[in-house]
Amino acid sequence: MLEQCNDFCGWTSGIVAALSFGSFGVPIKLISNVKVDPLVMQSYKSFVCFLTCWIVLLLGEPLKFSPWGIVSGIFWVPGATAGIYGIRNAGLAISAGTWSSLIVISSFCWGIFIFGEKVKSIQGASGAAFTLILGLIGMSVYSSPPSKSSNAPIDKKKKEELFDPDLKKPLLLGQETSNSVVTSGSMDASDSDDDVEIEPVKAIELTGSFHGNSNIHTPQAKPGHITRRKKVDEKKRKQKKVGVKSPSKAKADGVDITSTDLEKANVDKDKSEEEVSLFDGKIRMTRRSLGIAGAVINGVWGGNNMIPLHYASKQGFHGAGYLISYSVGSMLVTVLMWVFRYLYNLYCWDYDYKQAYNALPSFHVREMWLAGFIAGGLYSFGNLCSILVVTSLGQGVGYSFVQTSMLVSGLWGIFFFGEVQGFDRILKWLASSVITIFGILWLSYEHQPAVAH
Repeated sequence: MLEQCNDFCGWTSGIVAALSFGSFGVPIKLISNVKVDPLVMQSYKSFVCFLTCWIVLLLGEPLKFSPWGIVSGIFWVPGATAGIYGIRNAGLAISAGTWSSLIVISSFCWGIFIFGEKVKSIQGASGAAFTLILGLIGMSVYSSPPSKSSNAPIDKKKKEELFDPDLKKPLLLGQETSNSVVTSGSMDASDSDDDVEIEPVKAIELTGSFHGNSNIHTPQAKPGHITRRKKVDEKKRKQKKVGVKSPSKAKADGVDITSTDLEKANVDKDKSEEEVSLFDGKIRMTRRSLGIAGAVINGVWGGNNMIPLHYASKQGFHGAGYLISYSVGSMLVTVLMWVFRYLYNLYCWDYDYKQAYNALPSFHVREMWLAGFIAGGLYSFGNLCSILVVTSLGQGVGYSFVQTSMLVSGLWGIFFFGEVQGFDRILKWLASSVITIFGILWLSYEHQPAVAH
């Protein structure tokens, strides 16, 4: 039924897909106070896609499955998981702008130069794609918050707390002192119980996302170092005062120091600029940089999720008929990722099966079910529409057009979440959006209808 989608149907589906994809990240941002692992959020999306894909049977589509759906899932699930990490750490607008630009490049190259899809002029279509990418990059740049200065003074007492009393030098991330271990993240009242001290057990790679300021990592969130608690005597309890929040640096009396709580020291440092240690401190990146890296992965890898549709169409899978294969394949890949996650935890916990299971992140069902269902529903609907777009307009033009979702997510990020402050930056973002719209209209003009008599 829906496989007969014509050009008008394709463009309409493209608009709906852009609205859906541009809005599915909103529930993720709204529950930013809940420390949800990106794989958990992706699992909600995959499950809802799997739950709703069967509706195409009511539209007259036959029940059949293509292995190419698994290939689509291999692209989509890991890429989208990285994209969720990008939203949570770099922001909705800049993350969507980053992966949208990369997806346009990938889709255009695949569609025009590899699949040989028809356009009125390759030069004209290339110019339209370049204009679209230029606009998306502009929106991404001007949707990122400007860096904040961190030159405010820190009082003398605070400065003394940041130095090891024996070594007489600034405490560094991950450094052991005579009475404590300096780790990334500041310590809450709930985390710095008086009867415990922290000792590093094993360094592991970054897993999950970093939210909040707790540094005593539970089995559900253990980036940088896995830690254990142990009883200490009263003397050590009184001595344990140091906990260095990663990594904002401020100057005080000509000395670089790392503060436990730079906010209390009158340093207005955005959380996105906090550093995170990877690979046992060998690599340090800010949360925002890691978020952008996640968005890049989503664009470079996850953006290829519709490529297998081209090959599945040769087996008779067209339009909405591919949705079941896509959703079932994605659900299988999601389950497989959880298996890999458990095996990785098993290695990190010295093959303790119970500890490895307890270390898996929580699904936060009570807090997450509604947001997860809405996000998954929006993506599922957008996914159906994007399949129709690619079927009718092709990979190069159709899926590139879907990336106008950046306009939608940018408007959400700037005007609803307030991710960008300042009239000048908002004005520049709007100017970039005009360039993007011009690129969209130009690309639409260059599309060659499939049937031309």
